[in-house]
Amino acid sequence: MVKSYILQESEKDKKIDKRKQKVLFPYDKLLKYLIRQHPQGFIDALDLNIEFKEFLSGEFINQVYEQSYGDIVLLSKDKRIHIIEFQTNYLNIRDKRRFGNYQTTLHLKESKEVIVHVVSLVGKKIEDIPYGYGNEYGFTIHYTSLNCLKSTKTLNKIIKKILNNADLSEKEIVYFELFPLMERKKDRKKALKKGIMLVSQIETLSKETIAEIKLSYGILALALFDDEEIEEIEEAMDMESLDKAIYMGKNTYMDLKYRFKYEILSRRHIKEAKKEAREEGRIEGREEGRIETENKRNHEIAKDMIEDGRYSIEEIAKISKLKKSIINQLILGK
Repeated sequence: MVKSYILQESEKDKKIDKRKQKVLFPYDKLLKYLIRQHPQGFIDALDLNIEFKEFLSGEFINQVYEQSYGDIVLLSKDKRIHIIEFQTNYLNIRDKRRFGNYQTTLHLKESKEVIVHVVSLVGKKIEDIPYGYGNEYGFTIHYTSLNCLKSTKTLNKIIKKILNNADLSEKEIVYFELFPLMERKKDRKKALKKGIMLVSQIETLSKETIAEIKLSYGILALALFDDEEIEEIEEAMDMESLDKAIYMGKNTYMDLKYRFKYEILSRRHIKEAKKEAREEGRIEGREEGRIETENKRNHEIAKDMIEDGRYSIEEIAKISKLKKSIINQLILGK
């Protein structure tokens, strides 16, 4: 019955989806992490008008559409289901069709009203976008652009609280972590540097929350800064203090933290490899050098996670991209 409502995606669409996943990092990971850490604070910061009750699994959607990723599905206190999708570009017909498929699939499975929200990095509107399949089916996409949420008054209030050592609400914490993305694209680097400077002055929040904000900014820095600026950020991030500040447990923080370290190590090893190649005057063997660099980086990540002592072999394999047999050898010290 569900299938009769679904418009199937072509192989070309699936390839576009894979490319899109790369574009979405780090924004997608960061937004998902923030809403799971501060659900009502995130909802309020983005003016989504939802009273949060609990998160629901999106696995059913992933299985139906044969995809390994999905955005946020949650239940509100008024028993409505909300799908929250994160976009880096403007909506196109294919996006609308996909959201309609999600909405229909969940509605037929759960027998509840399903509302689709899109949070985007582009655009200058907060609007409701009607969409439908002929006269038989229609729904509304609630579109929110982060650019429209920028409020100098709100940001100044938060900065004043930070400088006066006053507590921040959940909504204010989320807003502070997201405000660089509320700027125009050309102004995001400047805003991020301002945020990094301010976070070092926060004294009223817990070490865990300060570590969270630093890591959020570090993830954004990967997308916005060049190698030299990243090195400055790495020093400001103080990864050792982050390790001591937070017990990550089995949540998204693990993926964010190790993804940050993974990217930092990547840049460092690639830079070292290029320098070595220049010194030796090598032109051939670039592919071999790239593979060697990736392998070295992956081993460092795996060793770090093994030392941490809180992760299973499966989790280490997922983050480090090494085979389980190699991880076992590292555990045994071979």
